[in-house]
Amino acid sequence: MLSWRWRASELPRGGDERNSKTLDSAASVYAVFGSRLFPRILKYVWSTSVPVGSSFKHPNSGRMVLIVVNTGAGSLGRWQQVTRDLAADYRTAFGSAPPNLIAIGVKTDSDSTNTSAQADYDDIQLTGR
Repeated sequence: MLSWRWRASELPRGGDERNSKTLDSAASVYAVFGSRLFPRILKYVWSTSVPVGSSFKHPNSGRMVLIVVNTGAGSLGRWQQVTRDLAADYRTAFGSAPPNLIAIGVKTDSDSTNTSAQADYDDIQLTGR
């Protein structure tokens, strides 16, 4: 299980992770599996516009699946707690049991839309089920 708290205070205007020209997220948490040369990645996002519950392959890579866990401005400025079952999400995304987890990362991104974004991250934890 991977859990964390995040708080977005500014969304990238026009961000939509389904399109490579607008591929910006106020907040992202990455879970990287496999090898450094050919990893598979789950990217959990706080999206500007894509509905919560959406899951789709990265527009430029079949090795990454994005999962939208927060969206829009309704919770801006408020901490949100997220808990995800990495093994279940990996099976759904890639159709097999996950290999070793090799990295966890965070990213706030607004370069594709040439706007700005801001988020805080806290209390990232890996635990058993």
